[in-house]
Parts: sequence; structure tokens; C-alpha cells
Amino acid sequence: MATLSKDRKKHYRTGWAARCGNSKGGTEQGCTTGHGTHGFLRAQFLPLWAPTSKPMPKQDELERDFFTSLSFLSDLYGFQPMDVSSYAYPYNILLAHHDAERHIRKENYALDLHIVHDDTGKAFLATREVCYTSRLLYYIPVLPVHRMHQAKETSNAAEILFPVLTYLCKIAGIPYYRDEGCYMYYEYEMVKDWIMDCREEWDEQNYKIIQKEIKDAKRLGDKMGKILYDKKQLENWHGNLLSFKPVTESDYQCLYLSETAYRLYRAYPERHLFSNMEEQTTNQYGEHELISPEQYISFIADHKGLLLEQVSESVNCHLQELYGMQEPVMIQTFECKQDQKAGNLQFEGRMFALLTNLNAFLQQY
Repeated sequence: MATLSKDRKKHYRTGWAARCGNSKGGTEQGCTTGHGTHGFLRAQFLPLWAPTSKPMPKQDELERDFFTSLSFLSDLYGFQPMDVSSYAYPYNILLAHHDAERHIRKENYALDLHIVHDDTGKAFLATREVCYTSRLLYYIPVLPVHRMHQAKETSNAAEILFPVLTYLCKIAGIPYYRDEGCYMYYEYEMVKDWIMDCREEWDEQNYKIIQKEIKDAKRLGDKMGKILYDKKQLENWHGNLLSFKPVTESDYQCLYLSETAYRLYRAYPERHLFSNMEEQTTNQYGEHELISPEQYISFIADHKGLLLEQVSESVNCHLQELYGMQEPVMIQTFECKQDQKAGNLQFEGRMFALLTNLNAFLQQY
């Protein structure tokens, strides 16, 4: 699993994630729900006050909006707001904000509390939780599983991983590199065309090696694709787990990965990994500024070889111009009364941990 370089002039570095940026995680009539990101990202953050040349927001309006929103927040989370009546503006708001954030973090330590305002200038509070991806490329190779299945000593263990791959592809929605239209399909095709066009730049031995890798990526990738798209893998998953008898250390590792994925599937049987991604942003030319989830989460052919080196170089050249990544985010705004709390990102945190562990295991094959 590669790590995105923070220096846009440098290439990606190969590395491993010891852990993922894990996160734990209705309305009154006439008020739209405050869940999600859409309205929030059109709002603007109000800075916590510090002496500057810029004027502070108008006291009467901000105090009215802030404390009204604070009452909605405290009602939902069940705490008594701090009495700040003896403090002068803007310290009354700063203290009340700090105390409210402390209360909500007792329930979910990953929550941040922001003061924002909309296009009309009305201020309100918003909670925000992010599942940080640690600037990693979550690329899952499938040919190692094929090699496991071809070897007698690991064949049964590989079959325990088949439903994991099906779940990740068909339910969680991770793109498969052999599907036309997905980002990695385009990258593999572009590299293949470039190698053919620049035949003279390759010595005979390496050219034969990479041509074989290209053929394997297509032929074996299509073969593995049939397994990934077979939903019977999910129907037989639990029964196969119960009947599997691990013997080797590799068997036990496969069983652990499969059981972990199965528990996630049972807890979130229809949850898509990309459903809570923050909104894409564009520059003045209408070009995307963030790396999209399809670009950093995908199945790939293999974790080694000349073809991987060329694909990695191509991906690097494309993504190094983007300054950030679309990451899972959960937001709830309090411009009006809320009847229930927003969901959490426990699924996303567990999923990224699973992808990290699966990728690390497959590096052995």
C-alpha cells in the first residue's frame, strides 16, 4: 500500500499503515435535516477571536444566533450549557463553545464543534467527524489470491478470501480495475499503450517480462473478476467459515480476515464505502482539487512487478497535482432543532483497517 508524498514534486513512497485514522463514530417541521455535508460546505467557518485588524462580528446578532444554536445542541446531547453571563463578548462565546465541545466529546471523542455562518450571515453550530485516510492509496491486489488458490497448501485459505473480495467489490463498492470506466482501468490501459508506443526504450528481457505481466493482469484479472461478481460467495460465506479448519499460520490469518469482513458485512449489509465522502472542490478552471475515492481506493492486478512500477509512476504524475483527498465525513448542523444525532463513521474506520490488514497479508504472495 503506497503512501502519498506530502511534497507534490516527489513520487509516492511505498509504505505501510500501522493503523487507520479510525473514528467512532429528524427535525422540527419546516426544518431540513442537519445531517450530511452539502449545506455545511457552502457555509463559512467563523474564526475563534484573536486580536487582528479585522472587525469582530456584530455582538447582538452573533450572540443571539450562537446561543440559540447552542440550545439546540445541548437539548440533543443532554447537557446544561455553561453559564457565561458574567463574561464579556467575545469570551462568553469562546468559553461556551469550548465547554459544549467538551460535552459532546464525552459521547464521541472524534467530534469537532464549529461555528459557521450561511450565505445570509446567520451563525450556528455544526458538529463534524472525519475518518482520516493517512494519505494512503488503498490498492488491493487480486493476483496474489489467484496464486494462493493455485498452490495446494493455500488453496482452501484462498477460497475463504473469495467472499471478502466479493463483499468489498459488490457491496462496499470498491472499483475493480478490469471494469471499463473506473480510474485504474484507464491507468492500466494508458500504461499498456505507452509501452507499445515506446518499445525502443525497453531492453528485450524487460519488455518480455512486462508484456507477460500485462497479459496476466488482463487474463487472470478477468478470471478473478468472475469470482468477485459471484454473489453466491456471500450466500455461502457463513457456512464456509464454520466448516473451514485452519492448520497453518496462513490459514489462521485468512480466517481472521474473513471473519472480520463478515462481521462488518453483517453489521452494515448495504453500506457503501463512498456514501459519506466530503464534496469535491474545483478550482477557477473547473478542475477537481481533491483526489477522489475511486482514485485512492481500488482493486489492482498485483503488488509487485514492472507493470506495477509503471502504473504507480502514472498514478503519481496524475495525483501529485491535487492538494488533498476526499475523505469520509459526517456533519450535523444546528441552525434549527434536531430530533436525532447524525450517524457515525465506525463503518469507515473498520473498513479502512480491514483494507490495510488485507493488503499487508497479500504482500506475502
